[in-house]
Amino acid sequence: MMNIDRKKLLDQSEPPPGSQLRLLIVGRAQAESVELQAALASLHGITIETVPTLARLSIALQKGGSPPDLVMVDVNPDNPDDIAVLRDLRKVTGIGDLPIIALTERSTIQAPLRAMRAGADDVLLKPIDLDEARDVFNRVMEHPRRNRPGSSMVGKVVAFMHLSGGAGATTLAVNTACALARVPRTKPTCLLDFDIQFGNAASLLDLPSTSPIQEFIDDPTRLDVGMLESMMLRHQSGLQVLTAPRQLLPLNAYAADGLRTMIDVAKQHFGFIVFDLPVALAPWTDSVLKTATVIYLVTSMSVPSAHRLIKFLDLLHEEGVRELPIKIVANRHHKGNRGNDISVAQFEKATGRKVDFLIPNDYSLISMSHGQGKPAIRLKPNSPFTVALTEMLGADLGKDVFVQPKRSFFSFRRA
Repeated sequence: MMNIDRKKLLDQSEPPPGSQLRLLIVGRAQAESVELQAALASLHGITIETVPTLARLSIALQKGGSPPDLVMVDVNPDNPDDIAVLRDLRKVTGIGDLPIIALTERSTIQAPLRAMRAGADDVLLKPIDLDEARDVFNRVMEHPRRNRPGSSMVGKVVAFMHLSGGAGATTLAVNTACALARVPRTKPTCLLDFDIQFGNAASLLDLPSTSPIQEFIDDPTRLDVGMLESMMLRHQSGLQVLTAPRQLLPLNAYAADGLRTMIDVAKQHFGFIVFDLPVALAPWTDSVLKTATVIYLVTSMSVPSAHRLIKFLDLLHEEGVRELPIKIVANRHHKGNRGNDISVAQFEKATGRKVDFLIPNDYSLISMSHGQGKPAIRLKPNSPFTVALTEMLGADLGKDVFVQPKRSFFSFRRA
């Protein structure tokens, strides 16, 4: 084990005052623990302790040792013994609602899902990236298990749609999902890429593979929470993603009844469900629109876009679909109308609809985001793009959604 004084854990006196977060690593050989300690050494505000077994941890806590702030278990999810350790950890007196992080190999795609099913609150991938570690530690401390909402709370559906290619709806959907994944005191967030022909959310998030959806297509009646989670990929932000399939499929590959079931299952399990819809209207499009908390129709300020919006609104009227929570979003908007084909006022006059939100054009940031496979809101948290997007979401989902919790000892600084 790591060359760390484990007597600290057994000490029954009050811990010394300070702002150190206590991380406890359970059950690894000394060489591996030393390597973990070295990998995390650059994070300020954290002390690391270890115990070799759950039994040792249990004895220490029973003797009055103060519990850690969070627990990390280095596991191989393919090993039944490691999974057993995760499952048994919650049974240790004194652990209770403490955050548990599973540390596992980055190359094992299904490992995060197996670890979280076994009881982990979050997953940190090896080799350890300090930015990821900082995000994971902050996230689990901001989402204490005891403060998580109960299963009776139904998730909110946020849908992004566009009527022409290149509007930037997927970029907004991906960044929205990543922003909502960090909202404290909520259930997890998921992103469902329903552009099953040309969806590229996986590329924008630099995910290593695509979702295995064939079983769902073959028999949608089998869908439950376990099956839905097994189809999802986990992003380092904590976001769970159902990607578009690798192969191009017809729009009717998804059955409307199956998608309604998927939405119902997702709303029970997730706090926010973000949809990225295709440019074409599918037989199941209304299944999403009728369940949405808000629908962001993303467009540019141009004459062709105005014509498409008019046709879409006319179609909704003809179909008797009314009172949908549609908000018009002018994306890549140039301040002062320079670079826009038509002004916002002209667009509103032509369509008879108010433009609800303006997302500023930031070509360099979005290009960098796409090139690196990292959300723009994380690359530049204070950019005009990020501010406009979070203000838009706050207006429709609640102004307190993005209120940041007060920083405390677990808010790590960069080295």
